Amino acid sequence: MKKFRFQSLVGIAFIFLFCLNIALLLAGLITHYSGFALAAIVLSIAQVILHDLFRRKHSVLRNYPFREKMRRLLAGLSPSASQFLFGDELLNAALSTAEREVIITRAKNVPTDVIRCTLSQAEDREFECLRSVSSVLPSELKNTSLKVRIGTGQCSQPYDLSLLTIGALNQKTLSKAAVLAISEGANIQGCAVNTGRGGISPHLIRGGGDLIWQIAQEDDAFRKEDSSFNEKFYKVTATRPYVKMIEMVLPRDETTLMKRLSGDRLVTFLAKLRTLSGGKPIGIRVYSPTKEFLWAICKSMQSSGINLDFITIDNTYSEDGFDSFAVSNASAPVFLESLAFLRKTLDSYGLPVKILAAGPVVTEYDLLRYVALGASACYCTAPIILAVRLGRWRKFEDVSKRRLHVSNYHRNTIASTIKLMEVCGYQSLTEVKAGDFYRKVNFFESKSLQEIYFNESKVKSPHLFSGLS
Repeated sequence: MKKFRFQSLVGIAFIFLFCLNIALLLAGLITHYSGFALAAIVLSIAQVILHDLFRRKHSVLRNYPFREKMRRLLAGLSPSASQFLFGDELLNAALSTAEREVIITRAKNVPTDVIRCTLSQAEDREFECLRSVSSVLPSELKNTSLKVRIGTGQCSQPYDLSLLTIGALNQKTLSKAAVLAISEGANIQGCAVNTGRGGISPHLIRGGGDLIWQIAQEDDAFRKEDSSFNEKFYKVTATRPYVKMIEMVLPRDETTLMKRLSGDRLVTFLAKLRTLSGGKPIGIRVYSPTKEFLWAICKSMQSSGINLDFITIDNTYSEDGFDSFAVSNASAPVFLESLAFLRKTLDSYGLPVKILAAGPVVTEYDLLRYVALGASACYCTAPIILAVRLGRWRKFEDVSKRRLHVSNYHRNTIASTIKLMEVCGYQSLTEVKAGDFYRKVNFFESKSLQEIYFNESKVKSPHLFSGLS
């Protein structure tokens, strides 16, 4: 006979409280005494709080039951109200105090120093800095826009993507004014906006920014009644002039990913999407991918002769107000390792595929570090959300200044990146070297990112999943 566990006592206690609550409600209906109804309401609230306290799998609900319940309730009923009350908490979790100061200062168009290190204390573990300094200042960079052409030889409409691109948005939890301001700010700077899972909205179109259309193969909108792919619907949207690139989001489940790769089905389907779009750049977004998957997708491109135009490595998670924002710094080395491994694998197969980094990007140091590890361009979301929220308290700023905050941050960060490249003697993004970036590995020693991520044996085929057909 199994032992009577503590969880069983808790369950019995909740059943008793539920029965007591029902009895109070019935007593209030019979006696018409409002005190019973009030007691039933108080008891119901207490039950919800106690229920969350005993749900050990959800530490946020256990530690802050009432606040978290209110946030989730408001997010479902009124996203704008949820953002008004709890939006700053999400930004605080995504950004450090130093990062917030840099973003706000640049969004207000106030000059800042060039940042050549991670915004943390030099004594901290994994502190990084850029040590390469040219003895002679080079001439000014010719490509001051810092744009990268996305599109292989199989793409007939390549797109010049800004080094700093606005990351995927969660339009369901952003106000219409915020989405419009972000698109207008992107239009001012000539950079693109990733639509996120919300797709192409009227506010993004109205803002005039170039769009990276994010889609998912599982979306019902792309399916006919017989579940076959709706080519007509996709073609009508993909050929619109403001859609510059198309990004398919892949599921997080590794087994599902590997099954889609079998028989080169994934790359063949993506090639079909590129043809239907009129030859626009097509790519995929993968979340925290394993080395097995990255190797398998490169192998699939080589064997089929079909090249994707870009691959987005995303080490972020979904949250209210964001579709992507930075995870904790503890997982940053894993993200950097994924970038470096994909870069080495693409080079070993000779594939001309561009890499887009969707990780924690705030400063010019972050941009150049990702470029050094193989990225061609970077997505940023949290800094853009913070910039567009600066003017939310004043009604007149919704139209006149919020878009300027977005464009100011983008312009000043790109300008600081150019200055940092000039200090280091870089004439172009292709000259940025991983050997110039150093990380503190312990109290006495530091190593370059070249030593950490690239000085190893030739990329070999990892052990793949077996039994997949």
